[in-house]
Amino acid sequence: MKWSPIACLRWWERVAFRSRRIVRAAAFGNYAHEEIAGLLKELYPDVAFIFRVGPGQKGIDVEVPEKFISDIGHQYLEIKPRTPSGERRFYRQLEGWGVGPVQS
Repeated sequence: MKWSPIACLRWWERVAFRSRRIVRAAAFGNYAHEEIAGLLKELYPDVAFIFRVGPGQKGIDVEVPEKFISDIGHQYLEIKPRTPSGERRFYRQLEGWGVGPVQS
């Protein structure tokens, strides 16, 4: 299995967050998940990703269909902020899911 500890890391920094004001961290996280899912759809229009990015959805944020794994480079993507706490949460989730190793 291939994992990415900071999903879409290269794109995360390029996402142009719109000018709407987001005050709560949870609201920002929901917004970021939606934006990154949309960006993946734009970048790979032929890939039928499985997204679990809605508020309250459990499990891995993005699953890549098997036939597209070599194109994307990962089978699973987890969207987290590029912060120490985001990375810690990511690794706690991996441990809880019983998966690994990861690719940074």
